[in-house]
Amino acid sequence: MRNHSFIVLSAIVVLGVLGDLYGCSAVCLNKKGQVILGNNMDWISGDGMVVVNKRHVKKRGFWYENKPDWTWTSKFGSISFNLEGREFAIRGMNEAGLAITELMLSETKHPSSGGLPVLCGSQWIQYQLDMSATVKDVLASDKVVRIEPTDWEGMASHFLVCDKSGTVVAIEWLDGKRVVYTDDTLPIPALVNSAYQSCLTTGDDRSGRFKPMADLYKAYDTNQSRDGISYVFSMLESARLYSPPFETRWSLAFDANAMRITWKTQSNNQLRYVDFKDFDFSCQTAVKILDINDGSTGDVYVSFMPYTVEFNRKFVTRIYALYNEYSDYLGQEYSQEKIDGIIAFPESTLCVDGD
Repeated sequence: MRNHSFIVLSAIVVLGVLGDLYGCSAVCLNKKGQVILGNNMDWISGDGMVVVNKRHVKKRGFWYENKPDWTWTSKFGSISFNLEGREFAIRGMNEAGLAITELMLSETKHPSSGGLPVLCGSQWIQYQLDMSATVKDVLASDKVVRIEPTDWEGMASHFLVCDKSGTVVAIEWLDGKRVVYTDDTLPIPALVNSAYQSCLTTGDDRSGRFKPMADLYKAYDTNQSRDGISYVFSMLESARLYSPPFETRWSLAFDANAMRITWKTQSNNQLRYVDFKDFDFSCQTAVKILDINDGSTGDVYVSFMPYTVEFNRKFVTRIYALYNEYSDYLGQEYSQEKIDGIIAFPESTLCVDGD
């Protein structure tokens, strides 16, 4: 979650909550030919927007100014889960089968940008969905664009990423250096809110959520036919958080081989799913969106509706009203001008190909 999301978390830490224990969990089931990235989103709000992002769209950074101006054009369509409006993704999967999720890690310290363009964390996630087909591409992008060093400062993130080949990587930035875990250094492809190596060394984290997922991952029987999606949700259930105001609000499963995303939410515990094959990712057609708490069940493709600025306005206004409730603790309040900029930002994107 982005800097302004985690500011709210910082406020709650001031109130005595140990925020580094409460900020999501993730695991990738890459066994028996399956590649399913599961994630719990633990937060103070259950609001969310599911967005069908298009290929061949020209974009720019929003929160930080790059000089000279820096843009990119999306190679891939994607389906993302957004907490603070369109173009600000926090989880997602693209047409190539690359899936990515973020989790808070308070020890994070990004290096300087080295003169490279910078993005806020959520736009960096959307950039990866736009541009990267594989884990290798995500890692190589460090020579192209960086997360702005002060973004998410004090409440920053690490990432779990997988691709269709079954390659999984955990990425952290510790003491100003990027640390990458994969293959032999990632024996348990799971993350919580402690540095990965500390979880391996101790066998758990302070919240007690790493070990249950790790035990279930190791127990998965590859000699038996299992429903991988159900198993991933069982791993997520073992790490579910009940610590108001922090609770597990969404549970998601990104199936990179089936190209299906399945989820449930605290507000609607019915499993819902979408298949990539049903969507048109041409930028010549309207962007489609869905409220993550939509009351449907099963295949929810028909519930998606064309994106409107008004939908984004209501969504963004609601989440920032919540953030501004903590202004006394934050020492700042988000102005209507800034909120209006977030609402209007998607209109700055441009379709540059006829598909």
